[in-house]
Amino acid sequence: MTNTALRRACGALITLVAACGPRAPDASRLAHDANDPVVDDGAGLWQADSTAEYLANAQTLDWGVFDPALDGANYLPGAHPMTLRMQYWADQVDSMLRLRYPGALDAVPSPRIAIYRTDDVNAYVTSTALCLDNVSVHLNEATQTTPPNTGAMYASGALVDARNALGELSCKHVRATAAQVLRHVNLVNHGDARCKLALTVTGPDTYEIRPNGCRIDPLLAKLGGASAFVARPTSQHVTLYAGILRVMSEDQMVSILAHELGHYYHGHATLTDRRYGYLFRIGAANGATAPLAAPEFEPTAQAIRAALASKDQASMDRDGAIEDAPKAVYAPIAGQRFHSALYLPLKALVRAAETTACDGGVARDCACTTATTLLFGNLFRFGDLGLTGALLPEDGADYAKFEAAAVACLEPFQIAPLAGPKTVSRRAVFKAFYKGGLRPLYPLFRDLPPPAGGTLLAYLDKLSAAAGAKLPAISQSGLELLGTTQRRLAALSAQSDAADKVLDDARAKLQQNALGYYTTEEEADDLSAEWLSYLGFDARVGGDADMVFVQSFDGADELKRCGERRKAGWVNPDGSAMLEAWGPVGDPHPGDCFRARNFDKEADAHHYAKVAASPTAGLTPAWTDLVALIGGPLNLSTAVPAPAPAHSGRTLLSCRFAPKAD
Repeated sequence: MTNTALRRACGALITLVAACGPRAPDASRLAHDANDPVVDDGAGLWQADSTAEYLANAQTLDWGVFDPALDGANYLPGAHPMTLRMQYWADQVDSMLRLRYPGALDAVPSPRIAIYRTDDVNAYVTSTALCLDNVSVHLNEATQTTPPNTGAMYASGALVDARNALGELSCKHVRATAAQVLRHVNLVNHGDARCKLALTVTGPDTYEIRPNGCRIDPLLAKLGGASAFVARPTSQHVTLYAGILRVMSEDQMVSILAHELGHYYHGHATLTDRRYGYLFRIGAANGATAPLAAPEFEPTAQAIRAALASKDQASMDRDGAIEDAPKAVYAPIAGQRFHSALYLPLKALVRAAETTACDGGVARDCACTTATTLLFGNLFRFGDLGLTGALLPEDGADYAKFEAAAVACLEPFQIAPLAGPKTVSRRAVFKAFYKGGLRPLYPLFRDLPPPAGGTLLAYLDKLSAAAGAKLPAISQSGLELLGTTQRRLAALSAQSDAADKVLDDARAKLQQNALGYYTTEEEADDLSAEWLSYLGFDARVGGDADMVFVQSFDGADELKRCGERRKAGWVNPDGSAMLEAWGPVGDPHPGDCFRARNFDKEADAHHYAKVAASPTAGLTPAWTDLVALIGGPLNLSTAVPAPAPAHSGRTLLSCRFAPKAD
């Protein structure tokens, strides 16, 4: 994309100068980037990827299944005016940083914008999959060979199976040099206190990795290793959802983009860095740099980190237990249309369809709302494996009512490349099955992937028939093994609940002691404020964007409370400082009101200037016209946001998922 094209689409190019407004004295010491806009020298942290590679590798890594040919239509084209406008702002940040810090970004590809057609409110930077084909991974001495086309990936202190939901390895394949191999191994070993990778040279250009102290994904452990080590450099693409573009002003959207670019340039999607995850005291004012740790509360910080690791482990082990679950366990129900194995994805599709067909559940007489009411009323009792085991007569009766309502709900829907009021995208169908954890059906997808057209019910009928033909009938031996699986799942659920209790107790301690939990999200906010100021924006616009999140996700009462506190300048009538709670520590994102206050306090600490006119003023087309060009509602394009299970190695630095409750 040329600068000429950007000027044509976006109006006159903003002239970049080193000082776009008054700065605090001795600004180099006050800058959060400390005159180093990237966190590392760059080698191995980023991956320049084409749009096709981004769709095939990064999106498959994120969501489990992705077909660029069919699913790529869900993205706005690069020549779309909105894509050009957001690329323009990404280029402004990139050019500013390269001008301010000559040579510092030489190893960093300039970011590229991808806009996904969905009403969900989100933006993110993610890693992509780079298969080092000459680096194998071995987990035990008994394993002499590893299965071909398998990959092991480091993620959150664990080695995980890098294959997608279909058991396929989707990545960019390279034969790494010795320097590249060392670089990727050292990224893990320097960043993780426990998980270490031992590297052995096995040939002229072949290597072997053996982990020490790492948690191991049960799915990977079954393989005994992998034929390739999968590195996770940060993708060149920054993903914006159409929904967030619709609810933000242009200035607010630039602040969101600057936040994501903070993730991008600081390598948050790739680095495991022990600089984060500590507790600090929330003060009346922000400091000029990242907040200082409160060492007296380090035991609490350690408990938080241990609880998060325990939840990750429970999630991995849950996926392994479901993978190992017996298949001869699905109970038939008299008169059912769909095989019992389809219950979980059917539930996911119905809940997604309600958003579009029932106006988000407002229309209480809608068939989809009827079906979801039955789900919430009693059908969640079937648990992680669905309709398994010896069902009682009332179970069959309840399911029959649900299936009838589900058929009425889904009957109008067609499968199409793009989602709409009565269409569901092919990607959405994939994700409904992936979210349902329906591993017994994954092999069927190789023969029966969702088509690019036709009715949704016709596809479900075909898949149901295949399940009936290929899955074994319920048996006594299967039921006995099922009991073992269910006990294992119950124990893992208890483990996760215990970790949640630790996190809840920690949140209470944070509130009692006015503590924050420093994460990459807060660092990205701080970088966003600084870079906005460099470009001539009022850095407080980041707080304006957070107030939109408060309005969208936290409710009218919280909007009123937070808005009044912000209007008062975060000062009580008696002159004392208003402190704002950080939020749940199980999520790296601070609470929305805390983030609004943090932007305001950052602006005060650094003396970021208030501006009379925004750099967005006078740009053409107008922002409202660009938003209108995106198109109408596309609610079902994601079939309810479906984060991949923890074992997938997904690293998604997300601003927001919607609906928040899911």
